[in-house]
Amino acid sequence: RLYFSSVIAAGLAVTTVSAVELTRPSVSGDWLILAALTALTGSFTVKIPRVEARISVSDAFVFASVLLFGPAAATVIVAADGLVSAFWGTRTKLQSAFNVTAPAVAVWVAAHAFYWMAGVLPGAGNLVITELFWPLFALAAIYFLLNSGFVALAVAFEKHQGAWTIWKDNFPLFSLNYLGGVSVAALL
Repeated sequence: RLYFSSVIAAGLAVTTVSAVELTRPSVSGDWLILAALTALTGSFTVKIPRVEARISVSDAFVFASVLLFGPAAATVIVAADGLVSAFWGTRTKLQSAFNVTAPAVAVWVAAHAFYWMAGVLPGAGNLVITELFWPLFALAAIYFLLNSGFVALAVAFEKHQGAWTIWKDNFPLFSLNYLGGVSVAALL
């Protein structure tokens, strides 16, 4: 329970900070378009074999929100995506809260790492995709590793199995979804 509570608390913190940041007058409301697209596609999920976990097919919109609007919009959007998935799933309240907040922490960290590596500020509008190969790769890799790692640990605690075994047996192929999502977002 401590693990779940810690991830949920961190997710609530980064989502709250991000939501407050999005209320500033200088922030355009255009990010809401990507939020709506993410919410529409968030109900389409893919079940991870052999474990009780699903991923959303809306990652391209999440990555696009990182590139176009920065970490705050991406964090709120991915939390909203988790809410949509929780609405359609049959999970406990603890699992639902975890599934909303863990991806929020993962994308918040990954998005900040991306902008640090790229050496630009979010929303600056001066992203040159040809110069961002490694930061884009890092964005996808960090988001994938954190998100899948959070889930593997959660499943490990619930099933009393090793997290590494659960991760290596179930998650590596899903990295293609993240790399594909960031590639599509970069082309937008």
